[in-house]
Amino acid sequence: MWLFTVDGFFSVVKDNYCSDAELMVRARVREDLERFCKRMAIDPGGILELPEADYRFRIKVRRGRWVAYAGSMAYEIEYSNFKNTVDDHRRHMAYMECWRALHDWQEAQTENKA
Repeated sequence: MWLFTVDGFFSVVKDNYCSDAELMVRARVREDLERFCKRMAIDPGGILELPEADYRFRIKVRRGRWVAYAGSMAYEIEYSNFKNTVDDHRRHMAYMECWRALHDWQEAQTENKA
């Protein structure tokens, strides 16, 4: 699962290092996981840094913690445009590239059905 929130961008999986009750929350930048941990009252000392990994930063959490986080992010939505909540220029540009790629895909799908 990919999730873009006001706290950051996360990729969440159940990998071989997780028990049945755990998920691996992964991020491109440490600060995203630190914000996630702060919001969920999780010790950020559990954040792993794997310099050669696709997602450099990760932390194992109980599945229920992730569900609570994702639900709270949905409940707290008060913006009319998510991209405009991003103040960091480089992050904003990265999010815009994702938006653009998905928009282009949408347009291609629409053209294929015409």
